[in-house]
Amino acid sequence: ILQYTSTSHQGFNAGLAFYTAHDLLNPEDEPVIRINNGAYVLDTSDISGNTELVQADGSSIDTLGEAYILYTLANSTLKLGRQRLDTPLVNDYYNRFLPNSFEALTLSNTDIPDTELVGIVIDAWKYKSAERFTPIAGGIGLDERLYLLGIKNSSLEFAPFQIWGYHLPDALDTFYALLSLKEPSPVDAFALSADLQYLYQQDNGKAVLGALNTYLAGMQVSLKSRSWFFKIMFDLVGDDTIRGSGTDYATLGWSRFLNFTDLQIDGESLNAGAFSYGTVLEYIYDPHLKAAVKYVRIDQDAQKQFASITPNRRPDSNEYNFDMTYHEAFGKTRLRLGYIDYEKETLISNEYDELNVRLIYDFRF
Repeated sequence: ILQYTSTSHQGFNAGLAFYTAHDLLNPEDEPVIRINNGAYVLDTSDISGNTELVQADGSSIDTLGEAYILYTLANSTLKLGRQRLDTPLVNDYYNRFLPNSFEALTLSNTDIPDTELVGIVIDAWKYKSAERFTPIAGGIGLDERLYLLGIKNSSLEFAPFQIWGYHLPDALDTFYALLSLKEPSPVDAFALSADLQYLYQQDNGKAVLGALNTYLAGMQVSLKSRSWFFKIMFDLVGDDTIRGSGTDYATLGWSRFLNFTDLQIDGESLNAGAFSYGTVLEYIYDPHLKAAVKYVRIDQDAQKQFASITPNRRPDSNEYNFDMTYHEAFGKTRLRLGYIDYEKETLISNEYDELNVRLIYDFRF
């Protein structure tokens, strides 16, 4: 990402960012033998494209990812053009080389003490592994804008909250609330915190996604000291799969998975009827080095998946992660090992175990 932001002149400034990602190895597009449900199969898909580091067909990405004008007057800010966003259900989903980006108009105001009001209208977007901007709902055949309203309040230091509403005509309405609870004065160098989230989603208008009436309820509790971090997480989904998150990938993948139990390999904990729970235990050796072990269990509901539109039907699974990060003056090194063990399910054949290894080095100029 090559980015430039101008200085402010009479309240105006502008920003540009060029995004590029190239596969330097240029692998051959030859079939690869994989194991699926205990049987050997030939996978003819593009392997480099499957990484979502480049485009789905394996070709490179070169695009103007950001190009906006920003105007500030008193406590109000207006931003117009290609931009990255950060809301629960619409955000830059930055877990690969390149982020999501949106063609949008964003208006925010902080006149109310400890409160930010946000309104956003989105016309088009670029998925993280895509090169072109397309209509925000073009993947489901709609030529509609997406409308967002949000409020973020921190008047109570120990209980900040945010509330968001999303409206996509003829498709879905979504309500989202997040409450964070923090100890005002941590005892004995231990800090206890908790987060509660609730999402409700239903269809509207022509309901091109079909009948939709579902929810997501989640909770996470964390305990942190100078050297240790411990967290437990829970998420429960209603009768339909949550739409508009990474579960839909390039179709409606406007955001990272908004469940607490996402460990960066699978998104099936947003499937219809899924109950997921897990834990994280991290050891902080010093400010430069930390390592964590993570586990998540997802209990799926096959009947609810078949009774609803679930893009990625899956059986029950166990996910294990080892994640280590080392910081230095000029960069960061990260090693992450992940393994998913899917259980055999007579109704759902989309079952194969997955091993994921990542070694990443970020150098900062």
